[in-house]
Amino acid sequence: MKGNLLQSLDVEPASAVVVIISTKIIGGPGKGLLQLIPGLNSGNRAKPILCTFKKRGEGDSLFISACKEKGINVIPLLQRFNFDPQPFLQLIRLMREQQMNIIQTHGYKESFFGFILKWITRKRWICFLHGTTDENLKVRLYHALDKFLARFADRIVSVSNELAERIVPRRYFYKVRILENAIEPIKAKVNPFIVAKWKRRFGVEKSNIIVCVGRLSPEKGQDVLLDAARGLVNSGLNFQIVLVGDGPSRRNLERKCLQFNLRDHIKFLGQRKDMDMVYAASDILVLPSFKEGMPNVILEAMAHGLPIVATRVGSIPEMLKDGIDATLVPPGDSAALQAALEDLLRNPEKARFYGNAAAKALFPRFSVAYRVEKMETIYRELAQDV
Repeated sequence: MKGNLLQSLDVEPASAVVVIISTKIIGGPGKGLLQLIPGLNSGNRAKPILCTFKKRGEGDSLFISACKEKGINVIPLLQRFNFDPQPFLQLIRLMREQQMNIIQTHGYKESFFGFILKWITRKRWICFLHGTTDENLKVRLYHALDKFLARFADRIVSVSNELAERIVPRRYFYKVRILENAIEPIKAKVNPFIVAKWKRRFGVEKSNIIVCVGRLSPEKGQDVLLDAARGLVNSGLNFQIVLVGDGPSRRNLERKCLQFNLRDHIKFLGQRKDMDMVYAASDILVLPSFKEGMPNVILEAMAHGLPIVATRVGSIPEMLKDGIDATLVPPGDSAALQAALEDLLRNPEKARFYGNAAAKALFPRFSVAYRVEKMETIYRELAQDV
C-alpha cells in the first residue's frame, strides 16, 4: 500500500546514504560536506549519515566540532590504528540497521572502505575525487590505490573535468559526474576596526597584504612565491605575504625566507579558523600551485571580492578568465608570478576591477543550492539503475 501511494504521488523514496570521510581538519572535502549535508537533509530525496574516523580516547577534531556546531550528526568510527577492521564491522552494522543503499567516500582510505563495503553489502558506491598531493612516497602510493579503486565505483564524482581526465581511465568515463565546489554568500563584512586590531596583533601592517592559503607542501608552489617575493622586494614595493596553512614544507620555506632576507615580508600564520578575518585583512589572493582539483580558496577569495593571481592548473581556468576577472600564470614561473603581482600592486584600480568582476561571476554557478540539486540527481540516477 505504501509503495502504491508513493507511485500515485510521483514521489521517489529518499536515498539512505552512508558518507565516509577521514579528516581532522576542515579542508576542501570537509567544507563541501558541511555545506552539502544540511542542504540534503532539508530536502526529501536523500538521508545522509556522516561517519568519520576517530582514535579511541581521542577528543573531537576540528571537523567533528564544526559538524556539531552546524547541527550535523556525525558518527565516529572508532579505530586503534589505520585500517583497523573494527570500523568495517561498525559500518556494516549501521548500513543494515538503517537500511542504507548508497555508500559515498571522500579520499583514498575511504575508497578502500567503499570498495570492500560494496563487495560485502552489494550496495551502490559513489567515489569522490578531490585532488592529489605528492609530499612523500607513502602518500603517492595511497593516491595510486585511490586511482585504481575508483574504477570499481558505480559513480565517480570529480570537482573538475581536468581532475577526472588526469585520474580516471577513458574507458570508465561513463561513470564520471562533475560536481563543482560551492560557497555561501558572505553575510556581513568584518568591522574594519576589528580588522585593524587583528592586523596589529599578528604584525601584518604593510600597506599591501598578499594572502596565500593552502597546505605547505611542494605541489602548492609556495617556494616559487618566495622567489617572486624576492623580486618584488628588489623592485622597491611595499608588501607583506601572509601564508595561511601548515604542512611538511614549512621548515624549508622558513629557511628560504632567512636565506632571501624576507623576514619583514613573509608571515607564517599556520592553520586559521577565522578565515573571514584573514580575507578582510588582505588585498590580493595568490595561489601558486603546480597541481589543483577545484580550490575552495578561489571561491572564498571571489566571495570577498579579492583580486586573484593564480596558476593555470586544475579547474582554475574553468573558474576564472585570464585578463577579465583574474590573472593566470604558468605554474613554476616565478618571473611571471612576480610580474602579475607587481602589476596589481602598482595598479590598484585594475586590482579592484578584477576583484569586483570575480565576485559577480560567483553566483548562481557556485551556489550551494545548485550543488545540492546536482548531488540529488546523482542519487536519483543510482536509485534508477538498481
